[in-house]
Amino acid sequence: LPICLLMTLAMGFWAGNWLFARALRADVSPVGINFWRWSVALVLLLPLAAPRLRRNWPLVRRHWRLLVVLAALGVTLYQQLVYLALQYTTAVNAAIFNSTSPIFIVCISWLLFRDVVSLRQVVGISLSMAGALAIVTHGELAVLLHLHFNPGDLVALGSVPVWGLYTVLLKRRPKELDALVFLAAISALGWVLMIPFYGWDLATGSHMRLTPATLATAIYMGVFASVLAFVFWNSAVPRVGPNKAGLFLHLHP
Repeated sequence: LPICLLMTLAMGFWAGNWLFARALRADVSPVGINFWRWSVALVLLLPLAAPRLRRNWPLVRRHWRLLVVLAALGVTLYQQLVYLALQYTTAVNAAIFNSTSPIFIVCISWLLFRDVVSLRQVVGISLSMAGALAIVTHGELAVLLHLHFNPGDLVALGSVPVWGLYTVLLKRRPKELDALVFLAAISALGWVLMIPFYGWDLATGSHMRLTPATLATAIYMGVFASVLAFVFWNSAVPRVGPNKAGLFLHLHP
């Protein structure tokens, strides 16, 4: 598929993920929804990736530090912050704050790899940010003087540099690992990192209400928002670079 289509589909799948997470916030905790989302993803991924994962095990072991960092950033921490934010703010508001990601991606990319930003990219980011601000302020600049952020907005904003760092570090993804094996590796590592948090979540009395809605949501998140969206994004970013890929995040709202 064309790279533009891959990244556009990823944005669509993630937008649905945020809407479902916001809608079911009373039925499942932020930790629980993230744990079960990736549990479903692993049930799908491991049988498909297992033969290639065994063949590539020496490569996985060689790059385990990078894989653990990417798993912690993209699978565990970022998703957890997003679901926590959606407990307190709307999916649209959170997505608008998330649309500041291109700025963070450009800055992190320059800091880590000295990637140059073209004038065309600067203009594109500026126009997109102007659009996001117009939505937040309802077209009234005076609103900027009286903006009040709820805790969810601040958590959503705090998640942005986490995703920016994950996206930039995808440049270091081992080229020998295909997209499916790479995703299976970071999904498994991220899932393991979640176990202590999920155990604590259960110990404090949180639980997931098993209803047709929560079951359908877990399946959607596992299949579309985890497996397909991440395969598409992880495949596209190394090919076009994090700066160009980051511009597609403005489709999210």
